[in-house]
Amino acid sequence: MIEIQTNGPIVCNYEPPYDLFAYHNGVYHPADQAEWLSKGLSKPEWTQVDHSNMCVGWGTTDDNVK
Repeated sequence: MIEIQTNGPIVCNYEPPYDLFAYHNGVYHPADQAEWLSKGLSKPEWTQVDHSNMCVGWGTTDDNVK
């Protein structure tokens, strides 16, 4: 937060969890892997993906989710 406040937007790189592809809107919350395994769902075809986002700030949603 200090970096963004002092110098502006930053790029964040990560390997997303399998369920990011199901994301549509709002604040993303990853699914519990044990849950999809217990439901007998198949493992996703891919195992590693590089992903980048530009972080421009922070705050809360209308329902107070950080």
